[in-house]
Amino acid sequence: MRFRDAEVPDEDNEPFAPDGLENFTLTRELLDAALAGQSLPLAAERLRRAGRLPALGFADALIEPRLKRLDQQLASWRDQLSDAISLPPRTLEVPLIMQDEGGEMLRVTLTTRLISRQQLRDDAEGESRLLATLEATHFGTLKPGKEGRYKKLGKPHRLLAGYLDWLMANARPGLGEVAGDQGASREGYQWLAVFEDRWLLFPALRIEQAEAALRHLVKAYAQGWQAPLAAALELATTLWEVVGEEDRNALFGALKAQAADGSANLETALAAIHKPWLADSLTRAMETRFSEDIFKGPQALRRQEGALGELWPEFASH
Repeated sequence: MRFRDAEVPDEDNEPFAPDGLENFTLTRELLDAALAGQSLPLAAERLRRAGRLPALGFADALIEPRLKRLDQQLASWRDQLSDAISLPPRTLEVPLIMQDEGGEMLRVTLTTRLISRQQLRDDAEGESRLLATLEATHFGTLKPGKEGRYKKLGKPHRLLAGYLDWLMANARPGLGEVAGDQGASREGYQWLAVFEDRWLLFPALRIEQAEAALRHLVKAYAQGWQAPLAAALELATTLWEVVGEEDRNALFGALKAQAADGSANLETALAAIHKPWLADSLTRAMETRFSEDIFKGPQALRRQEGALGELWPEFASH
């Protein structure tokens, strides 16, 4: 939650480039048009005539480099799925049995619409299935920059919707059968995410892995509604600056192993790599970033993010 003053646009200045959200929306519309069988130049011309692009030559300067990147992305998509059989969309319901805070058993049903199911022919297994998504961005990474700072590229949080569909598909395998084929494998789903600059392939999960991850997410979602959680990105990435590369890799590995069981916890992960004392260093670093301004730099997070300052005036309170 971010409580900030609304910015009043200056109507006397014509925009010559879209902002981040407009840029994403335009790219998404171009990709959807291409998947529907339209040519990218024709889709771009329709956007221009609809007044969605800047006037005169600014539209060409904006759209031409993007169309080249999207052509390459679509070529990668076709290469990956050239032998695939497209399966019809399907509404999927996943029932979960959970416990509330009092230990009472609850039944929670999650629902989604799987709209990009493919079936591949695999020489070794006979059949394999996957969800395929064409992502309207390049892939996000974290890289160390000058003086240990991190650099954030892309928007990796946009993977969340596909991630949830992937978990739910693996919690209910056997959805990819060709019509009339009753002997199809009941293995889980892979997930292929194709970006502008690369593609990622996520493996199939066992049912118990997928259900454990979904229970963990539902529990965290419920806790967030009952008592809002402090979720500032800069606090989560503080360890990138504080922990050395060797310890960082070991810590990420421990967190990844715990996440497979739906029980990721920073202190438990530090204990697993036999360095529990790093918890104090990380806590102090996060508290400093939360409470103190940086000289000639950004304000303290509790001042910069209004909701944090209102709900958690002291770092220890969250």
